[in-house]
Order: sequence, then structure tokens, then C-alpha cells
Amino acid sequence: MVPRHSALAELARHVERDASGEFISASASAEVHVFLQHGRVAWAVEASRPLSFVSALRERCGLSDADLRTAFDESRRERVPLGETLARWGLASWEDIRWSLEKQLVSALGALAKSQPGQSMFLDRSRFGEYDERLTFSFESLVIQLGAQSNELLESGRFTRALFTRPPSAATPDESSPALAAAEVLVSVRGAERVEVLRDGHTIDSAGRVLVDRDRCLRLLQALDDGASLVAAHSTANALVGAHITGSRDQVWLYLGSSVTLGSALLPLAGKIVSAEGSLPQAAALAHAESEWAIGDEPFDEADSLFAHSEVLAAFVADEHGEMRLGRGRGSLDLHEAVDLAERRCRLFASAAVMELDHDAPTMAPIGYRVATREASYWCLGGAIGGSRERRSVWVIIHPSAGLAIGWACLAALARVTAHPSMALRAP
Repeated sequence: MVPRHSALAELARHVERDASGEFISASASAEVHVFLQHGRVAWAVEASRPLSFVSALRERCGLSDADLRTAFDESRRERVPLGETLARWGLASWEDIRWSLEKQLVSALGALAKSQPGQSMFLDRSRFGEYDERLTFSFESLVIQLGAQSNELLESGRFTRALFTRPPSAATPDESSPALAAAEVLVSVRGAERVEVLRDGHTIDSAGRVLVDRDRCLRLLQALDDGASLVAAHSTANALVGAHITGSRDQVWLYLGSSVTLGSALLPLAGKIVSAEGSLPQAAALAHAESEWAIGDEPFDEADSLFAHSEVLAAFVADEHGEMRLGRGRGSLDLHEAVDLAERRCRLFASAAVMELDHDAPTMAPIGYRVATREASYWCLGGAIGGSRERRSVWVIIHPSAGLAIGWACLAALARVTAHPSMALRAP
């Protein structure tokens, strides 16, 4: 039996009601997305291993990168799953595709089983019922493959809330020394490859052998001078994170590897970096049925499933010039304030600090690069659709009680349906 309070148990409840849509679980240890079609698993992915299906298929069938790229481009043009194209072209059999897909799904559910306590949500999407049933699996058959070990791994206890809590007040540190020792941060933060402590724009302490252009970091950290307490830029290659340090005018900057989950990486710094929770209402107390505002000349139906959750306050689509062309928001959030914030944060995409992050990003990635800022009253997150060459982007503003991990997950979900509205489930 699946324990009552585990993430897998929460997923099982949606399986039992034959739901179609996207289940998202995010914790400090893993971010997992599972797509259901009438209660059957059609796709599942753990965020740090988005292309393991392709790797398994390449190994099993001896496919070249050129074959995969050509097939992927054709699938995107025809708006069909990659597996269907490979089977039609005779590059892989249905048995090959199901075998590789099953490996991907079991791996993702295994990550879900092992994940630390976290948060989850389900985005109902009826159009997921159009997916080819030959490429779906029963939830039970996949869970069984997790083995006897799963009975212990599925125990998850209570869900956690926001990653960062309001830190206690701290005495002003000795101005002659850094507020945080870079060497200590390098050791304590998982996946950190370089740490710098900045004061007034100058490095006063550093650790790590990776050499990174400091100007690139400073361009990102401009957001910290514009009201944010934390800024993060993620790509398929690496991540840059900057944050104010509690009780100090210093800032800490971290260079992280590509496979690092930001939540788990920064957990040791909780209470040491500023997040300014403030006296905000709990997300559960936010009304689902409050008034909404909208911008743009067409309906923004892609945001419907996100707005079923009270933590999501606004969602936007920006054009290549960084202007919000389509958007929806809750009445409790001022329209002009929300648009102004998103457009200011969109400028981070225009800087070399972010563009250089993803010059080799594969076009398979749902988001080429993404940024997040912790504002006084909410998280603001944005992601470019289609890699660094395409500048269109999607944005979400969420209540801080949802946490950064859920914010990333919502952003990824919006990017998928916005890039290809009829293709939300048609991952490889």
C-alpha cells in the first residue's frame, strides 16, 4: 500500500478518479511532473533528468544525434509525439519506444518516491485525453517496479511550505570582515562551484576554482538594487544566484552546476539570506473566486489550470521586446504593479549575463533559460520559450507561501502549453 501522506499517494488519488492533467510535486530534493490520461501515466519526468527517455532510446536502437534531431523537428512541425515519428519512420519499434518510455516513467516515479516532504498540485486538462493510449501505462504496473524498497521510501510526512522563512534579526557584522565566509558557503551549499561575497559591487571574499566574469554576475545582481532580495538565473548549463545577506549590506553570489536543484542547494542558507516574508496572509486564506483582470486582445485560456490554485497571482506572455502582451491576474494584485514588475525583470533576459548561460541549450528544452526574483510580497519567475535564440517569454507571480520550487513547476507548465497549446502532453 502507498502511505497516505506521501507524494505518490497524492498522485494515486488522481489516478483513482481517472483524471487527465499534470501532477506536480516539488521539494528540496526533487521536482517531478507526471502527466495522466484518464488515470493512466502518459509521461513523467524528474526535472534534473529531462531527456533520459531519449538517452535510453538512443542506446537501445543505436540512433544518432542527427536522426533524433531530424525526428524531433518533424514531430514539432506535425505536433505529434517523438515516439510516433520514430515508429512511422522505422527508426524504432513500438516495443522499443514503450521500453524506453517505461524506463523514463519508473525513474521519475522512483524520484517521487524518494523525494523529501514537499508540495504538490494537480492541473486538470481535459484535452490530455487525445494522447495515443499505446504510449500510456497503468500507475500500478509502474509502482510495482519500484520494488519492496518503495514501502520505506514513500514515507513523506507533512508537506513543507516556503523554502525561505523570515530570518531572525541579526547584529550588524564587523564591517572589516564578510558577513558570510565564502569557503564555508562553498562547503555547505550542495553543487556550489564558486562563491563570492560582494560589498558595494566589489568582491571581498571568494572560494572555488571556477573562474567566472564578475561583471556577468553584477549585471544579474542589478535586480537586488531594484527591490529584490534574491535573484536566480537558471539554464541547462549552470545557474547564477545572488542574494542579500541578513543584517548586512553584503551580497552573496553562487555559481552552481546544471544538475543542482536550487531549493536543496540553498537550504543551508535559510535564515542567512534575506527573503522578507512580511505579514502576508496564508495562501489557503486567499480566495479562489476573487475578481480577475486581463490584458491582451485574445483569451489567455492556457492559464486556466494555474488559476485553479490560489497561490498563483498572475501569469503573462511577453513578446521579444519584453512587453507583456497577454496576461491574467487576481484582483488582489494591482495590474499596473504586476505588469511593471514583470517587464522590469524581463530586462534580465536582455543582458549577456543570462544570454551567455544558454548558448548551447538544446531546443528540446521547454524553457531555454529562466529567472526568479524574490520580491517583498511574492516570487516573480520568468522563462524564455524555445532557447536563447527566441526571446518570447512566460511569467508567473506567485504568493511566497507556495515556495520557489512550486513556482518553477508552474512556470514550466505554463511554458509547455503556451509554446504549443495543443501539445502540452506531447513530450518525447
